Amino acid sequence: MGKSEKGIMVKITKEGKDIVRDVDIDSLELEKQGSWDGKWRLVIFDVPVSKNKNRLAFTDRIKKLGFVMIQKSVWAYPFECYEELMILRKFYGIEKYVTYCKAIEIEDEISWRKKFNLRGKGANVE
Repeated sequence: MGKSEKGIMVKITKEGKDIVRDVDIDSLELEKQGSWDGKWRLVIFDVPVSKNKNRLAFTDRIKKLGFVMIQKSVWAYPFECYEELMILRKFYGIEKYVTYCKAIEIEDEISWRKKFNLRGKGANVE
């Protein structure tokens, strides 16, 4: 990670593919796709007390991005956000404490779909 004119330079790896981007963390947003694929993106983390400020900043940022808390350190979002989460966890220096999951089923899904204003799998966002 280094600095650039736009903010920071972040290099993340997914399945051996490097992604390098200039990122302005303050203006980072998640794209909302036209239709939901029926999969939930979960962020699970257990950050040590010594990095409490980083955890609080990370949690505040994902909340602002539209994630909804399932439990204290488990957050959900219905659209693809892998790259953005890798950037955020790297930026806040907590990458080894944060896990990204993609789930096909979530308990009380109807309730969760309402929180995100979603219809069924493959349907357009309302």
